[in-house]
Amino acid sequence: MAKKAKRLRIGNILITVAILVVSTYFLVQAGKEILSTLQLTSQVKDSQKQIEALEEENKQLINQKNKLQDPEYVKNYARGAYMLSKNGEQIFHISAGD
Repeated sequence: MAKKAKRLRIGNILITVAILVVSTYFLVQAGKEILSTLQLTSQVKDSQKQIEALEEENKQLINQKNKLQDPEYVKNYARGAYMLSKNGEQIFHISAGD
């Protein structure tokens, strides 16, 4: 009977070790999945911020496009930005105080 008890004890130890190894494997895999999920969540948030910034930029560009389709705006813009003048008109550049 001593041999049978010893075999049973060795069998129990082997089963316990196998369960520990399998449990450790699954815990490591679960940890990897959690890290992966956190990284993906962070990437999604970053992408959403980029989308919001691009949508805002798109609104500004559409607004600018609409303004540039107005001939009066284009004339005024050209006169201000490039100091263009009408015939006989003089332009004086006044700098802000230092």
